[in-house]
Parts: sequence; structure tokens; C-alpha cells
Amino acid sequence: MQRLAHAGRLQAPFDVRQATAVVGTVTSFPACDEIATRLQTDLTELDRIFLPLLAGVVRLD
Repeated sequence: MQRLAHAGRLQAPFDVRQATAVVGTVTSFPACDEIATRLQTDLTELDRIFLPLLAGVVRLD
């Protein structure tokens, strides 16, 4: 996150600590497994769900 923050890629209102917490929590294997289970989908399908969410934290361009 430090590198992304220095490049000006964090979205407002996130700072480095908040972005790290959000991205780390959402993309951890336990979280991904739980979300896939609740949505009754395969883990490989989560990118379509997570990319828009992560784009709210970090500019992905």
C-alpha cells in the first residue's frame, strides 16, 4: 500500500492503514472462501465481485 499511496493511487477517503485493512481483510483466503460459500459460487468467480470493490479503495488503472 505504501507504494500505491506514494504513486497517488489510493482513493479518498482511504489512507494507507485503512486501505491495507480493507484489501487485506477482503482478499484473505478465509474471507474469499466464506463469501464464495455464501454466494454459492466458485472462488474463481470472485474477481468480478471484488474488482469493483477494490477499485473503490485503490485506482486499478
